[in-house]
Amino acid sequence: EGRPGGGAVGEVDKADEDAFTQSCCSACQIAFSPILRGTSAAWDETVAAIHGVSAVIEANKAVGAWLLRQESIFWSLAEVAEMEDEGLQRALAEIYAHAAADPVHFKGKEGEEPIKHLKVFLRSPKPKIRARACVALAKLCLLHHDHRVTIDPTAKLLKATLGLLEARVPPSVHRWGVEAFMYLTLMPDLKEHLASTGSSFGSLVALSHSVAKDPLLHHALISAFGALCVPREKTEEQKKLEQEMDPAQIEQMRALAAGGASAPPSERPDDPSVLTKLAARLCADDAVLVVSELVARAGQTAGAHLLRTAAKVLLAMCETVDCRGKLIAQGGFKALLSCSLSPDPPTAAAAAWALAKLGVSTNPVSYPRRPGSGPESMVKPLLRLVDTAEHELQQFEACMALCNLATDQDLQSRIVSCGGWRTLQMALSCDNPMVQRAAIEAMSNLVGHDDVAVRFTDPSSTDVKLFTGFCAADDPKAQVAASGAIATLAADPDIAFAFLQAGALEPLVDIAILSEDPPLLHRA
Repeated sequence: EGRPGGGAVGEVDKADEDAFTQSCCSACQIAFSPILRGTSAAWDETVAAIHGVSAVIEANKAVGAWLLRQESIFWSLAEVAEMEDEGLQRALAEIYAHAAADPVHFKGKEGEEPIKHLKVFLRSPKPKIRARACVALAKLCLLHHDHRVTIDPTAKLLKATLGLLEARVPPSVHRWGVEAFMYLTLMPDLKEHLASTGSSFGSLVALSHSVAKDPLLHHALISAFGALCVPREKTEEQKKLEQEMDPAQIEQMRALAAGGASAPPSERPDDPSVLTKLAARLCADDAVLVVSELVARAGQTAGAHLLRTAAKVLLAMCETVDCRGKLIAQGGFKALLSCSLSPDPPTAAAAAWALAKLGVSTNPVSYPRRPGSGPESMVKPLLRLVDTAEHELQQFEACMALCNLATDQDLQSRIVSCGGWRTLQMALSCDNPMVQRAAIEAMSNLVGHDDVAVRFTDPSSTDVKLFTGFCAADDPKAQVAASGAIATLAADPDIAFAFLQAGALEPLVDIAILSEDPPLLHRA
């Protein structure tokens, strides 16, 4: 574990570092080789040497990798696999887990014996042994395709890994289980298997407790959740190509650039329905608690990838309406508010969109009312989303959420004070009639506010003309919103006169005579 020169790793000269690694390798060779290669060593010495190899791998990956490449040492370790010694089995499983990352080991038939030992360890009643065996086998499936059929990652390995995530075990065991789970989620067809079989992850409450205690869990865990339910990110170049060409043309160009007919096929695109199913399954199994705890512990100092993936996982869960209530109850709402403050634009945008989806279907009185994390904290992210949305669905859902929030008097004041009226006015310039409707509906819920009502006293004002114009719109729901707002405002004689001057009477009379829609007729 020591470093030459007494300085930080970055300060150490590369030559000194290489010399230090070489000296450690020589020390290991002197200490371990005579025992593990010889036949005369006492049993206690052999046990100590195996634990020593495990400790070296944990302390220094470079030295550990060199040590395992000494084949006679690596294979002599396997001789103790069948010994009924928990510590020895744990050390051996850990050595296999580290060795599986090196393509030198487990090639072809050479891997059959260790895999047989790992399958035995997979059935161990001891979670520490089982967890290390899961990591080793998951790595082998991912890196050594010729062993994938033998191991079958969708059968006992998956079951054992999910069992570790659900179990009430120390955080160190959860860390191994999460690492195995992360490797499994990278494998083709696993997501389809989980979605098609409806497999449960079990209750993840115990895992959330470990997340609170061990920050080393965070990266692997959120990466695994992201791999399960978040579409793969596309580069700006890919997005531009998809706007200009169809998928078949893009694949043809990629194949030609990679060597023509002999080029390997591109990765299969994610099936949105599979991702949605897995996100809903995670939510049902209390993964919201895990993600919320992770965001709370990580804070704004966490890496951009971690918070961005957390926000996107919560966004994926919000796609299913039935998940939204549980997401709010288990702290997902608070986590999204935290992510919406991120200086990373994609993180803030994903969190704001998730808040919009929550706001569309949630009564404002249902949100937790804690200082700094109540529904009033949604307003600024939603208004920012209306302004900066990448596509019209985001604008539509953000406007709908603001419409719901505006039914509460306190939240109505919050929207107005944050410049919401002007933002919604600008949203009306969108060509999409659905966005226009959502914006005018949100504005109609704000007209009761004093600072908004005063805008309608001038017949030539933009607001009077907008609402008068929407009374004659082709969209009946937009007509309902506009005429309802005028019906509310007309209680004030000055505002009523302004609407008369602006010509609002004619479209209202037309509605009263011609409409067969009771809600619209009632308002007119």
